[in-house]
Amino acid sequence: MKEGLCFVCHLPGHRANSYRPGGSRPPPAPRRQYMPPQTLPMLTSYPAALKKANGAYAHIKTIYGNLSEEEKRKLTDSLEELGF
Repeated sequence: MKEGLCFVCHLPGHRANSYRPGGSRPPPAPRRQYMPPQTLPMLTSYPAALKKANGAYAHIKTIYGNLSEEEKRKLTDSLEELGF
C-alpha cells in the first residue's frame, strides 16, 4: 500500500476499485507534478541589519540622501498621497 500499487495487478497509476466488470482496467490517471509554493525573495533575502528598525531606517536614509532634489520631491509627494 505504501508504494501506491493496485491490489489486483500490482501496477501504479490506478486503484483496485477502478477495474471495470470483465477485468479490464482503465488507463492510469495522470499525475500532477508537485509545485513548491512560491516564496517572495524580497522577504527572505534582507541582510540581518535591515531586519531591525534602526538598520532599516539607516538604509532608507542613505537611499533618500542619494536621490536628486526632483526625485526627493516626487517620493515625498507620493508618500504623502499614500498617507505616510
